[in-house]
Amino acid sequence: ALKVSGEDITFTELRKRAIQKEMDKQRPPDDDNTASQFYERWERERHASAERNLYPDAIPMLQKLRMDHPSVVIGAITNGVGSPFEMTSSTLSEYFDFCISGEDSDVFPLRKPHVGIICISGEDSEVFPLRKPHVGIYKIALQKYRELVIPVKDNSGIIEGGENWIEENGCNWFHVGDDLANDVGASAACGASAIWVDLLEAYGQTSKKRVSVDSSKQPSWSTASKEDLDKRRIVGEKARESITARIERLSDLPDAILKTLEVI
Repeated sequence: ALKVSGEDITFTELRKRAIQKEMDKQRPPDDDNTASQFYERWERERHASAERNLYPDAIPMLQKLRMDHPSVVIGAITNGVGSPFEMTSSTLSEYFDFCISGEDSDVFPLRKPHVGIICISGEDSEVFPLRKPHVGIYKIALQKYRELVIPVKDNSGIIEGGENWIEENGCNWFHVGDDLANDVGASAACGASAIWVDLLEAYGQTSKKRVSVDSSKQPSWSTASKEDLDKRRIVGEKARESITARIERLSDLPDAILKTLEVI
């Protein structure tokens, strides 16, 4: 979690404070409602931009996953407020069943007005500040998956089993992510088969740059300190031991999952 003077804060709060600080430089301090309005506009544009720049093989890959595994449950786990369900101009949202957000404080533990969609707040006392790579947010995701599959697996509403109930009920959990520390190591520690998305240069992926100590190679939006980068790099190197499969193209994911299932 982010800290300011010892205080845990969300990415949303940090961004709003940054907007307010810049506004205060231009005129006398105002209430934070205006900063919140600017932030909300930024967030809408962020989702719109994500749709405009969606990797061309993203939708075909999701379509193939649904075709290969008709009963698959697909969820998104994010430390921030990015959500596939806010990306409605494309068909991306149609392929997700739930989203675990690091911040959606206004919805936990309520369902959004989408059939079968669950959003969890990382700001709620049950989650925040347990962001990735903390196992807490993954455990919440597993619980939400369990709630979704209960009526499918057993009409009585009960799934037998303890901590290993996924395996005991014939389920397989794959976590797919580009960050060695946050995605691969953390999810594997919870029992997932972790697939590392290490894309080709043509994709313009930024995850590799996030751990570079060379400031010139850091993404322009990064605020990570050298200490943060060193820590992330150490954890990331350790996480390499937990990689189940590595893909260089999103279109490679369905085959990577099938090959893994053959040996499980």
